[in-house]
Amino acid sequence: MIRLLTIISLIFFFFSCSDNSDDNQSPPNINENAGLEVTNIVEVTSDENNFLGVDDVLTYTISVKNMGEVVLSNVSLSYFLIDNDDNVLSLNSPVNFVSSDSGSSDGSLLVNETAIYNATYTITQTDVDAGGISNTISVNATTPNGNIIIDVSDDGIDTDGNLTDDATITNLTEPTTDSTIISQFHILNSDGDPYIKMYFDYYGQLYKIYYTDIRTQPHNIYIYDFEFDSEQRLVNYSKNDVNGVPLWSSNITYNSENRIMSIGSRQIEFFDDDPDYYIDSTNYTEDVWTDGNIEYTEAYFAKYIISSTNPMLSVCSYFYTSEYNTVTDEFSEFGSCGDMFWNGYSGNVTSDCSDTDCVAFSHDNITNPLYSTTNLINLFPLIDPFIGNYNPIFYLFSQNNLTLINYSDPSMITFSYTLNGNNLPESSTRQYIDELGPQPERAFGNYYYQGDVIPD
Repeated sequence: MIRLLTIISLIFFFFSCSDNSDDNQSPPNINENAGLEVTNIVEVTSDENNFLGVDDVLTYTISVKNMGEVVLSNVSLSYFLIDNDDNVLSLNSPVNFVSSDSGSSDGSLLVNETAIYNATYTITQTDVDAGGISNTISVNATTPNGNIIIDVSDDGIDTDGNLTDDATITNLTEPTTDSTIISQFHILNSDGDPYIKMYFDYYGQLYKIYYTDIRTQPHNIYIYDFEFDSEQRLVNYSKNDVNGVPLWSSNITYNSENRIMSIGSRQIEFFDDDPDYYIDSTNYTEDVWTDGNIEYTEAYFAKYIISSTNPMLSVCSYFYTSEYNTVTDEFSEFGSCGDMFWNGYSGNVTSDCSDTDCVAFSHDNITNPLYSTTNLINLFPLIDPFIGNYNPIFYLFSQNNLTLINYSDPSMITFSYTLNGNNLPESSTRQYIDELGPQPERAFGNYYYQGDVIPD
């Protein structure tokens, strides 16, 4: 009897549970075709030493796309940030929602909608010692039927051979400084304050110029940035205001022979396929007219002479004229250069001559730390960022230190230097001499090397 009552009780309990209204809902639909795709891309904001290291900022841009066929809600992001020694790190602040391309608010995603988030992290010495940082983003979302879907971020780089989700990795290899390689050079005004600052990277390549235009009142300050590719070719240069806001930017392209083919909207062409010079076709003008049997042609353009080691050996304003007799087929032509500017940096600048006068330069035997066969000064006559004011800089980029600019006796400028323990200049002075005699000597420039404390 007891067994019978037990069986009846179990049967009653089963049906009671089956009729419970809380359990009378449809089971989740596992065929909702829901999906997410998460990409985490990192960009680096580097400080003025131009290599990745302490105090540089990593900015992560995270895109979350609804790849399925249903609307998603409760979208939430979490991160896993570690260094190469597996130390767990924290972002500067929580992951921040930026926007979505269909207008949804944070936490919701329409079908095919993409939401953008960002986050930042500032590199520490511990991170550099560990050799790198890894960041993985995990995203959860809820489907209309209550299913939870998850996706882990990909770094957005498929050229590494990894086409699946992989962490966003930043390798850190801060180089050891070299006290014989220039870090900055400051040209001083008459008050002893720097009005031109040249910044050099770890390899001694000029990559930024801080320029004060002393011709304006108040003085306008501009910052010129230069970007190089893996082969140390200049691929972009830009002009920015004192706050770093871009005023313009120009990309530079090369052909298979590493000859510059374009600078921004300026197109460079080889003239009649001559391998020894090319022109800026953007500024090319040509007039053709006929007078009787004679066809005349006149052309004006900037002509750039090149060499195997220097993309701009010289530049001049070129005038070309030709005459063609349409009856006799007689042809004659003439071309000449005006306003020649030589750009020979294979050694020391010795003279700069025009049709009417000649300026002579002298140098000491001490190595000039600014000089390099690959530095950006080789490109100044073409990109001309200072609209003629690169000439003072041009004189400085010689193999040895400039000691004299002789315009015509007795007008001249003399330079002298103090040297550091590596027998390299650490400061320089200049003195103007004319028919009235020597003028007061004043400070001209300060040299700073890697590892030096550099004043603002």
